[in-house]
Amino acid sequence: LSASVYLDETRIVASRLLLFSLISESERKRQKFIEDTGHIQAMLSNYTQLHRKILDPDDFSVPKKFLVVSSSHGLANTQIEEVTGLIMALATHRALILDFSNDTYTGARPVEEYAWPVSVGFEGLGPFLEAAGGIADMPRIPNEEYGKYGELLACGDWGEALQADVVLAQTLFGFPSALLNRRHAPPLRRLGPRLFPALHAFLHPPASNVAAAAAAA
Repeated sequence: LSASVYLDETRIVASRLLLFSLISESERKRQKFIEDTGHIQAMLSNYTQLHRKILDPDDFSVPKKFLVVSSSHGLANTQIEEVTGLIMALATHRALILDFSNDTYTGARPVEEYAWPVSVGFEGLGPFLEAAGGIADMPRIPNEEYGKYGELLACGDWGEALQADVVLAQTLFGFPSALLNRRHAPPLRRLGPRLFPALHAFLHPPASNVAAAAAAA
């Protein structure tokens, strides 16, 4: 073979190998996406069942433990706090309760606009408050505001730190900090950048009238 023909064939082989490599990598990512999506769906399905059992006063098969998140910031930060609360609730097997009594900086807090997948309203906690002995504040760093739960989120054993049956977190900033936690976060970190959108979408699906209006726009 002449040198030019040999080089041409070498380029063809190299191009095919590169194409096969790209196809293989694309398939690997596709399978990873399917695997991660299935894992998230199973995790949230299990949590939905647990949450409903906790709020059922006639079901004594699970401990009646709650995490209450109270926010008073802008809508975006408020929803980040709610997703952070969901991560902690998932890890500590608690029902997430959201305090809707405060408006956001940008106006009335949207509540009816969402088709909440589980009952997160404060009224669901009512039947259990007396037996729980009231509400305990989540451990925090003194004299700190935005980062007051940072140490607990990033380094603490959430199950050990949250001993009371009903625990209150006020302005629960720290989603990135929670993902640093070596004890609780590794199973969640493996889901990569899909984690936050998946948890946010689970917690904040649009109500039917909102979805209809968006579809008609």
